[in-house]
Amino acid sequence: MLKRTVITLVSFIFLVSLSAEEGHKHEDHKSAAHVYSVGCGSCIYDVKGAKGCPSYIKVNGKALPLTGIKTSFHKLGLCGKEGKAKVNGKVVDGKFVATSFELVKGDEKGDDHKDHKH
Repeated sequence: MLKRTVITLVSFIFLVSLSAEEGHKHEDHKSAAHVYSVGCGSCIYDVKGAKGCPSYIKVNGKALPLTGIKTSFHKLGLCGKEGKAKVNGKVVDGKFVATSFELVKGDEKGDDHKDHKH
């Protein structure tokens, strides 16, 4: 009787631990995009050493280089004004590596580039 109880208990703990692991794996693959402020590192965020019109994202109040996307902030009009974008990704070695990027509707083409040159 004791042996059967121990086997049942060990089996139950094993199944619960497998279930918990599967839940964590699912959460790792599923990450929702968040809305962040985005803009030119040179013109909007005054990043020292930034040249041209580098794409930057503001995460927890800090401007970080935005990589992983092939979007030109200069062409999007985000040189002279800050915009909002739904971005999915994570910070790696001081850079935000994006896996998706979608400008929030209404933030398209906001800069005519008359006041500055890159």
